[in-house]
Amino acid sequence: MANATIKHAGRLIDFLHMPVPRDRSDDAYFAPLAELDIRDAKLYLGLVHVTGGIEPNLKRIETAKRYASNFSVATECGFGRRPPERMSELVEIHRTVADALA
Repeated sequence: MANATIKHAGRLIDFLHMPVPRDRSDDAYFAPLAELDIRDAKLYLGLVHVTGGIEPNLKRIETAKRYASNFSVATECGFGRRPPERMSELVEIHRTVADALA
């Protein structure tokens, strides 16, 4: 679906965000990324979740790297619905997970 969207958009697509459920870190979920052809668009995998802490996030990155070589990370659906008191925790997890890509 992403390949077709990029191909037929009729304009430049800068980035593509793909949400990743917090309970998916298996090869079967990430394997289709090997067939992804999004030209010059940047891929953001929404695999950052507060639930479970750092380790499940790192596991999702580890699996994704087997199928996609050039991606960045994001939260599954943004920061807007987070309670303010949990924001610093989410930002710290996001930073740590993003650093794991380097």
